Amino acid sequence: MKILEEDIRHIHDSLSRAEKSFYQDGVILVTGCAGSLGYELMHYLVKYSGAKRIIGIDNCCLGFPNWLRRLVEKNEIIFYQEDISTVDLGSPVFDS
Repeated sequence: MKILEEDIRHIHDSLSRAEKSFYQDGVILVTGCAGSLGYELMHYLVKYSGAKRIIGIDNCCLGFPNWLRRLVEKNEIIFYQEDISTVDLGSPVFDS
């Protein structure tokens, strides 16, 4: 976990002020959040984004990781165990 913390701090420190504030008070949707890249991205967003809501979607085909369970239990993210290719996202806002 120490290496992850160092990595995400380094990434955050290298961003401009505008990049750091981009997600402030926003809603972020991350698909494929339970994988290895999702692991790092979700931890970064929880710690540094300032988003009012972080939503993760993953089918967890390789199992439900304990780290993801901890983020959900601590109410740091909202998680849906769904396959993004088949999930019903409701009616589109704009019809083509």
